[in-house]
Amino acid sequence: MGTMESTSDRHAGTTAVKGKKTQLVTFLVGGAFCGIDIQRVQEINKPADWTPVPHAPSYVMGIFSLRGKMVTLIDLARKMGIPPSPPGGEARNIIVSAETETIGLRVETVCGVIDLDPEKVSPPPANLGPIQGSYISRVLRTEGRLLAVLDVDKVLEKES
Repeated sequence: MGTMESTSDRHAGTTAVKGKKTQLVTFLVGGAFCGIDIQRVQEINKPADWTPVPHAPSYVMGIFSLRGKMVTLIDLARKMGIPPSPPGGEARNIIVSAETETIGLRVETVCGVIDLDPEKVSPPPANLGPIQGSYISRVLRTEGRLLAVLDVDKVLEKES
């Protein structure tokens, strides 16, 4: 009694704690308004120098060192099959943990943090492309636009 229980929401790719709202880090990627569970985010930083990796998939930009730890940098737009925006000064790396490594997701800009309102959540629309749709767990209606909630585990899955 009095302890908080963790519950897993398999459809969302997020973990929620009873009595506590899920928060999303929101960002733009290829002009699309997206978000991921803040619990999956280690940090957000400005783009650093990175080293290309020969023979890596096209969405892998390269690797860089973050406080002595190697981080694989992924162009999230390219991974999702969205035309990327031109590089700009607002680009950020969202650092997340995968099972065995740390991954940086390059986005065009970070917008902020919002509370996930269950009343405004819907399944992803059927008219999404097959690549983008496979990474979206649900959509959230916000002020005047839809937010695509990404399933981080699916985004980080290696393609065969």
